[in-house]
Amino acid sequence: NRLCFNSEKLNILKNANEALAALKQAIELDSNNSTALHLYGSMLNQQNSLDCVSFYERSLKINNKSYLTFNGLGNFYLKTNQFEKAENSYSKAIEINPKRSAKIY
Repeated sequence: NRLCFNSEKLNILKNANEALAALKQAIELDSNNSTALHLYGSMLNQQNSLDCVSFYERSLKINNKSYLTFNGLGNFYLKTNQFEKAENSYSKAIEINPKRSAKIY
């Protein structure tokens, strides 16, 4: 939706607080907005916040076919040395979309 697009634009422009506020508003308007939940989790992941996991998990409860969400979860687990969880998340992402690989960092 429009709030998700706006948050992506704000994030690119390095306005993280405004981007998070836009996503929070999107989630308040529709708590089942898996895209907003995923994006919120991704922004928290960029900030190395453990809270990203709960937003990724909420997103996956709504849309368990989002390889990007599994990939983001894998990224968080990898950078926090939770290697088995990272591998499981990456494996699910690849299982969902074997032809599309997102960067691992």
